[in-house]
Amino acid sequence: TPLAVIQDGSAWLLSPKGKIVEQLPASQAGDYAVIDGCELLAPSVGTDIALSTEFANQQTSLLALLAALDAAGLTDRVDAIHLDDLSRLTMDYAGRFSVEMEYNADYDRMLQILEAGISKLESNQTGSIRLDLRVADLAEDCRDRGDGPPPLLFPDKNLREKPDGLLTRGRKCHTIN
Repeated sequence: TPLAVIQDGSAWLLSPKGKIVEQLPASQAGDYAVIDGCELLAPSVGTDIALSTEFANQQTSLLALLAALDAAGLTDRVDAIHLDDLSRLTMDYAGRFSVEMEYNADYDRMLQILEAGISKLESNQTGSIRLDLRVADLAEDCRDRGDGPPPLLFPDKNLREKPDGLLTRGRKCHTIN
């Protein structure tokens, strides 16, 4: 499933491999997940995406995330990818989550952790999820010691852990094991 970059009145559709596959009027981009916070350099159908050199980190990370999503078969769950924050990218995911990840992360691993955490939630739960390599590394150390599966942090002020380990409304950052 292609994703769209809206620019100069056009929707440039990108394949999960980062190739521009189609140009549509921006008004026809409604059915596609949108990538924003970036500007394509000289976009044209059939070429790979190119961002200005000051956004090389975002381009590399976007391509790695798209590849990881494609490999995991999760591209259809993406609603938007936001690259406007230079410290981390944010992905609107599964129609109910805002997922923050560092640039240059191990996106294959981050998506595994994300899916494992979401599987423990009830279908009506929404919120923000911040995935962090340092947390993932700590989780791996815990798992290696036999302390259980990797944790997933939910820093949304509207989620609170219930006794059964699921999250509900509240004001703290919690870990699901």
